[in-house]
Amino acid sequence: MNARKIKSVTLPKSDAFSYLKKAKQFFHVMQFCTLDEEWDAAILNGVHAAISITDAILVQRAGIHSISQRHEDAAILLQQHFRKE
Repeated sequence: MNARKIKSVTLPKSDAFSYLKKAKQFFHVMQFCTLDEEWDAAILNGVHAAISITDAILVQRAGIHSISQRHEDAAILLQQHFRKE
């Protein structure tokens, strides 16, 4: 994979908790939307949950947060920093 530079900012590791809290909220709403067969809302909340948990991991472990407008860049940044794990 070509390692391109993803725009990011440095954050204190203590900020990771707020991203974890957001991820849990999005996931919780996603579950209710799934039960109600509100598929578009379930998918959107699932995407936001995945991005928020990725942000939580990156902030906690590397002290960085993606500021890219592309959702997939959060996953690429995670892979770049934790390839061996």
